[in-house]
Amino acid sequence: MTANAPVDVSLATNTGALPSVAVPAPPSWPWRRAALFLAGVSLLSDPPRLEADSTVMAGHGQWDVEQAGLPEEVELRVAGSGQYCGPFIMKPRPGSKPSLRARLVAVSLADQAGWAFGADEAARSAR
Repeated sequence: MTANAPVDVSLATNTGALPSVAVPAPPSWPWRRAALFLAGVSLLSDPPRLEADSTVMAGHGQWDVEQAGLPEEVELRVAGSGQYCGPFIMKPRPGSKPSLRARLVAVSLADQAGWAFGADEAARSAR
């Protein structure tokens, strides 16, 4: 499977509200393969997390992306309408050191996904 190959892994959550989907990554992105969105899932582990300001937090400290590159797995949390929707789990290419701008784009796309999920939930509630 190539990074750009569409992947159909739509799954219903326990509530049936949000799907889990694999998102194909553009070849220029630092992610090795597509990011996986896990709707409504709270992770039991505590993987390194890409924050809204584009820093990566690992354990109780900040991960130095410019020096060490990205960790093996990065979580990007998605929220919409004040509700947690689930995480994107991203697997970076080994040694990948995305720029501040690239990390901010990833955060912005997650925010847009959260907005869309929030709008969808609001529309369902209005019915």
